Amino acid sequence: MAHGREGTSERSRWACVLGVVALVLVSFASLLWGTAALGTRDALQTLAALPSGGTADATATLVLLSVRLPRVLAGVCCGAALACSGLLLQASLDNDLASPGVMGVNSGAGLLWLVAALWMPGHPVLRQAMAFVGALLATLLVYLVSRRAGTSRGTVVLAGVAVSSLMSAAIDAIVVV
Repeated sequence: MAHGREGTSERSRWACVLGVVALVLVSFASLLWGTAALGTRDALQTLAALPSGGTADATATLVLLSVRLPRVLAGVCCGAALACSGLLLQASLDNDLASPGVMGVNSGAGLLWLVAALWMPGHPVLRQAMAFVGALLATLLVYLVSRRAGTSRGTVVLAGVAVSSLMSAAIDAIVVV
C-alpha cells in the first residue's frame, strides 16, 4: 500500500514541476508576443538590456513594462485565484466533480445576465452586475435548499445540480419565448 502512495506522490511532484515549467514558458512567450508592433527580436533585446541598465528602445520598454508584463501578472494571479477557489470547493464538498457549473453559480449568473440584456440592452455594466447578483442568488438558493434537506456534503452537491438545472431551464424558456 505504501508503494502506491509513493508512486502517486512522485507523479504529483512531476506534475507540479511540469506545471511550473509550462507557466514560465507561457509567461515568457506572452512577454515576447503581442498585438503591438514589437517584434520578438526587439522584445528579447529590450528584456536583455533592462537588468544591466543598458540602452533600450523607449517604445519597446513602454510596451513590455506597461502592457505585456501587467497582462502576464494579471493572468497568473487570476489563474492562481481560480485554482485555489476550485480546490477549496472540491475539498470542502469532498467531491472531485464540484465546480461552479455543477453548483448552479454559472447558470444563476447566466439567467440574470440574460434578463439584464433583454431589459436594458445598451448597458454592459448592468449585465455584469446582474450576473454577479445571479451567481450570489444561486449560491444562496443552493445553501437554503441543502440546509432544508440536511447539510451533508452530498446534499449540497445535489442541491447545486438541481438549482443549476432549474436556472438552465429558465434560460431555455426565455430564449424560446
